[in-house]
Amino acid sequence: MICPFCGAEGPDNAKFCGNCGADLRSIGSAGASQHQQPQPQPQPEQSLFQAPQSAQSPQPPQPPQYEEPAQPRESIVHVPGAYTSNNAGAQRPASTPATSVPLSTNRDIALYILLTIITCGIYNYYFVYLLAEDANAICKDDGDETPGILIYILLNIITCGIYNIYWMYKLAERLKTNAPRYNTTLEQGGSEIMLWMILGLFTCGICSFVAMSFIIDNMNKLSQRYNQTYGLA
Repeated sequence: MICPFCGAEGPDNAKFCGNCGADLRSIGSAGASQHQQPQPQPQPEQSLFQAPQSAQSPQPPQPPQYEEPAQPRESIVHVPGAYTSNNAGAQRPASTPATSVPLSTNRDIALYILLTIITCGIYNYYFVYLLAEDANAICKDDGDETPGILIYILLNIITCGIYNIYWMYKLAERLKTNAPRYNTTLEQGGSEIMLWMILGLFTCGICSFVAMSFIIDNMNKLSQRYNQTYGLA
């Protein structure tokens, strides 16, 4: 035992310090009791977000997760003259041309008016026949068809000429719909053509020639694209 007063070392059962005479009985009993008390075991520090070990239950091993391999993205190759569009149902140019003969690209509204007047309107029927043939070639495989000269004449007779307005409307609308197939666009659609055709009823047919000029310009444009796409130019 070491005396807490003078620091001298003495026997463990000494009642008084042999050096300074201090009473060591109270100190000895207190020291013995402190010596007999078990020391608490240090507990491992726990995180605020960690549950006690007794509350944690062992988790069964998880099987390895199977991940499907990523599918390679399809590369899009742009082919000159091909139709590209975000519409999934959009049409592309037909794999084979409807005719091996180049389509006409030099139709002229002035020549059309002149020949129509000279022939008293007969040339108009021949011109309609050519338009229908070229339109069906340009718009091949689009699920539609422009009626030929026989149906055109028959329905015009039955409807007293009103069918001509509808025929021009359908032709203009079909050309505008199929223009993206050849990487181009047309400004005039069926609505514009129908408006000019109706105005022609009140202007002695003058506005009808304006509608036909739009049809001729659009046909020349698409015919040129058609010839370039299939190497017929």
